[in-house]
Formats: sequence, structure tokens, C-alpha cells
Amino acid sequence: MTFERCVTSLFTAEIERARDRYVELLGFRVDLDLGWFVSLRHDAQPDLEVALTVADHPSIPADRRTGAGGMAMAFVVEGVDDRFEVLVAAGVEILQPPTDHPWGQRQVLAAWHDDVVLDLVEFTEPDHAWMAANGLAGEES
Repeated sequence: MTFERCVTSLFTAEIERARDRYVELLGFRVDLDLGWFVSLRHDAQPDLEVALTVADHPSIPADRRTGAGGMAMAFVVEGVDDRFEVLVAAGVEILQPPTDHPWGQRQVLAAWHDDVVLDLVEFTEPDHAWMAANGLAGEES
């Protein structure tokens, strides 16, 4: 099987709010907006596409029209602290401020839309002793 592309498609009860957050706070642009369906692209990553569909649209099976809750949209970014400041200034609920993890990530978690968690990660130098203790890498030489 050959794939042309992979698109993350989220169902949402608040399509305008969701669209605006991706555009205004993460720098996506609207590629297509049908009102009930929005395709978002990012100029810095042309292959990156996020789609939004109104959760109660007839194209979604009736037993799946519940929204996009219970998941995280994770993006690896540069400047996670700068993104954190943008989110705070926009009044986004922060679930976890910038936090360094020993496996080599600095992470921010925010309440996004429809119970989706926005997970912004920047790679950092891992703690080599922690990595070795967890079977992920040998001691730094």
C-alpha cells in the first residue's frame, strides 16, 4: 500500500474556535474552509496538515459524533518557552508550564479545544545517567 499523505482529522463542537487557535497561536493557515470542514496547513512544514470537522456533521457516523476529547495533539517545536508566552497572553489554560524531562524534552501542556490537550515539545540534551538507567542509551563517553 502506498499513502499519498496522512492527515490528523479532529471532530469538534467549536470549529471556529479550534480553527482560530491553530491559526493565531501556532501559525497554521487555512487551506480550505467549508464551514463544517477546515483544512489547515503550515508553511514551515508543507506536509503537515490538520483537518477539523464539525462533530455532528452527517459525514461522521452517528455513534462517533462525540467530539475529539481524550487525546493530545503533539508538536515538536523550537522555542517552546516563546510558544508558552503566546498561549498565556492569549488566555489559554496552561495544564503544565515549561518542564524539563530527563529523556531530553522540554514540554508545555495546554487545554486546547474539545478536551484535546496541546502538547508542545522541544528536544533538549537528555540526562545520560537517566537514559542508561532506563535502558534507553549507554553512558555518555
